[in-house]
Amino acid sequence: MRLQMSPNTERTYRVALGAAGLLDGTVDALPALEVLKAAVAERLATSPAPQTVSTVERWEPRITELLGKGLGARATYDHLTGRDRLPV
Repeated sequence: MRLQMSPNTERTYRVALGAAGLLDGTVDALPALEVLKAAVAERLATSPAPQTVSTVERWEPRITELLGKGLGARATYDHLTGRDRLPV
């Protein structure tokens, strides 16, 4: 019988169920589905990813000002990187 999941996924579930002690015992003593789901959910629970600060955030006021003056994206980039020769 094929599980139709990757070996890595199967291993992750097997480790989670084993850590909860749910793989011990006879086949006839299979825990309820909700117990299995809870064990997997507890083991695989992830914390939300940390919020990262944009590297552009410090430039936002200046970018807004330049866009307000009618500069496009490329002209704004050139200005901020010192590649333009125009005073703005």
